[in-house]
Amino acid sequence: MDSHSVDEEQKGIKKFVNRFRSGSISFKSRPTIDDAETDGFAPLRRNSSPKGPKSSKGSKKQQQQQHMSFEDLSMAVWNEAYESLRDSPATAALVVAYESIIAHELPDYLKTGGMNTSFRNRSAEERLALLTCIANNGLEKRRGSKTSQVEEVSRTIIDDCKSAIRHSLTDEPATAIAWAGFCTLTPLLLDPILRLDAMRVGLFHVTGRIGWYMSLPYLLMRDSWRDDADFDRLCDKTRDRISRIARKALEFEMSCICATASAWNAQAKNTVRWSSLEALVQDLIGMGGELAQHIDSYASDPVAREFLRRDHDFQEQHAGADADSNGPQSAIVA
Repeated sequence: MDSHSVDEEQKGIKKFVNRFRSGSISFKSRPTIDDAETDGFAPLRRNSSPKGPKSSKGSKKQQQQQHMSFEDLSMAVWNEAYESLRDSPATAALVVAYESIIAHELPDYLKTGGMNTSFRNRSAEERLALLTCIANNGLEKRRGSKTSQVEEVSRTIIDDCKSAIRHSLTDEPATAIAWAGFCTLTPLLLDPILRLDAMRVGLFHVTGRIGWYMSLPYLLMRDSWRDDADFDRLCDKTRDRISRIARKALEFEMSCICATASAWNAQAKNTVRWSSLEALVQDLIGMGGELAQHIDSYASDPVAREFLRRDHDFQEQHAGADADSNGPQSAIVA
């Protein structure tokens, strides 16, 4: 690619990011606040933030978090997870392959590297804008398949997962960082990997908990805890737990997307750590269970109840019935 083409692409991305920042880009798949309320949501107050500290104790990181809004906390958690995977030698190739696959949802003028598009040299703001575009384009397209070749569970998983993601995007922009990949799936792509035991278990676990994962930053807000002393003592440990879970969930999603492309994309196939996939899923399940116990022990009663309501596998819910009530917009803090 010559320097002129690079300059033109860079200008296109900067223009897109400026429009994204100003709110002048309209995504048809994003529901309005009225739509969310109609679907049973109590939309999250975008400017909600934890109360001022009642104690002067706490680490530097904890003190920095004290005046961050829920939206900012969520962005910090998922950006950290994404960049950790990108910068780790063990998963860097997975991220590159993942980005090149999902970038097919971008309009041509935003595909910075053609078939090998990567976000590595993009700022966090540019990456968010691109992933938001990918997520919304994926959500907007009808991808249903009525062929007998596809299991009903594949269609239902995608429908329920995308419904939860669509509503989460309304009030939590970090949703695009977390789940843009799932927005690009089709039943025909998903069906083959559902036949792999580890993938099936992982997909049932993760897709049923979209709302649970996106609500985790609430645990970094003082108001979500029963006791201020416990918050001061355990906030950093809780943040570390949330960061590890977010990273594992994102790695699993990236592995799913690359696995769906493995039949025709050797690079994608080779980046999936097939031999340790089951261990990844079990780690994710185990870490989630430990955090659930932590929530039960220390979170305020309303917060603990709301997390419990969102803590379920795909197969344990009535398909389609509860997906729209699992987004982080549902009032979780009393």
